[in-house]
Amino acid sequence: MSPEIKVGIFALVGLALFGCWRLFQWFRAAPSTPNPWDEKTEESLHQPDATPLCSRCLEPHHTEARFCPNCGAPVDPLVAFSPYLYVFAFGDMLRAGTTRPFRANWMTVIGFLLLPIAFVPFILVFVYWFFFLRNLARNPPAQTTSLDTEARDNSSAPD
Repeated sequence: MSPEIKVGIFALVGLALFGCWRLFQWFRAAPSTPNPWDEKTEESLHQPDATPLCSRCLEPHHTEARFCPNCGAPVDPLVAFSPYLYVFAFGDMLRAGTTRPFRANWMTVIGFLLLPIAFVPFILVFVYWFFFLRNLARNPPAQTTSLDTEARDNSSAPD
């Protein structure tokens, strides 16, 4: 290998390490706990008598419930850590793409198309895609209303 190639490789490795270091610094400088609500809402969330709600149907459920009694969605806060519950949560997500209306944008559509490749047996991926695309055709993306357009225009208007 010529000395010019070695220097180029060394420079690229150094540049990559510097980029990783800057990325690490950027992550460290970010706020540790972004809080989307005010102190009063935060306080009411941590009250002992606060009732948890299902993220899909917004019905109240018992604190120790693993699944919503109304719609069957997994509601346990530890779903991601329990392999048994994770299977149900993942199945519920895939089922949402084939049977229920969902907010269709480019990211959710690509996610619904790519995730089954990793988790569904190969032949069944095509069956899933058929039902997903059929559901997508039945429930087209919501058209933007004049209220949405006004809100977007007002948020981008300079003060």
